[in-house]
Amino acid sequence: MKTLTPIAAALALAISGTALAAENLVDLTQDGNGHIAEATQTGPLTMDNGIIQNQSGNFNRAFATQSYENGSLINQQQTDALNRSKVSQTGGIGNQVITNQSGLLNSAYVKQVVQFGSTVLVDQSGAVNHASVHQVFGANNDAQIYQSGNFGHASISQVGSWNGSAIATQTGFGDGLYASQSGEGNLLNTVQADGGLNFISADQDGFNNQGTISQFGWKNTAHLDQYGFDNDAMMSQSGFLNCADVSQHGIGNSVIMGQIGGFNKAFVNQYGMNETTTMSQNGYGNLAVVNQ
Repeated sequence: MKTLTPIAAALALAISGTALAAENLVDLTQDGNGHIAEATQTGPLTMDNGIIQNQSGNFNRAFATQSYENGSLINQQQTDALNRSKVSQTGGIGNQVITNQSGLLNSAYVKQVVQFGSTVLVDQSGAVNHASVHQVFGANNDAQIYQSGNFGHASISQVGSWNGSAIATQTGFGDGLYASQSGEGNLLNTVQADGGLNFISADQDGFNNQGTISQFGWKNTAHLDQYGFDNDAMMSQSGFLNCADVSQHGIGNSVIMGQIGGFNKAFVNQYGMNETTTMSQNGYGNLAVVNQ
């Protein structure tokens, strides 16, 4: 009979103890009619996780999956009717996802893959809003989406991101947002309010870039690219059919841009170091272009 060495025996005991002491938790409550909830916690090293699912109202859907995950939490809260939340956590440690849904026909999709200490919050009220967050390979990221209007669409992607933060607020009608972050320490805050059909796209790929974008009115478009270090951009649009485009590829550049009125267009490209642009458009049909 083959015997184990003391080290091998200790290792086998530790592994068997871990497998038996997974200590995962599911807390599921349904109050109402026609709800569907699924909670799945599988795979080796899936330990000390929690899934909380509370459903009231009618015909809500909640799906939660944790695999190869350790010490993480999924919390799904649903009221009213026909809302859908789908969350998965895979291969990470110490992550947290919260989805709060009220209203009608809202949907939230969240995926965390190989994340460490990252958080996601999706808060939806109103009707027919869609939110998605993808956090893949990173740590200490934070993504927040708040939708209290109708027919809003918001997508945040944090891939290869560390210490990133992206916050999106939509209170209007049919607003759209796409945000992407990679690198370290990038910050983005967007607000779309008091109108509708506005669109924001933002791509941050670098270190310690900051972007703030606000839209008030109808059919405004804002685009932000930050690919350098320590760049800062503040963009504000109020009115209708305004277009703003900022691209920062250098180090320590700054843009402050404001548009009031309609049919205005503004373009800023910065490729240097410590460049500054301050721009204001008030009226209709103006065009401004800055290259630094």
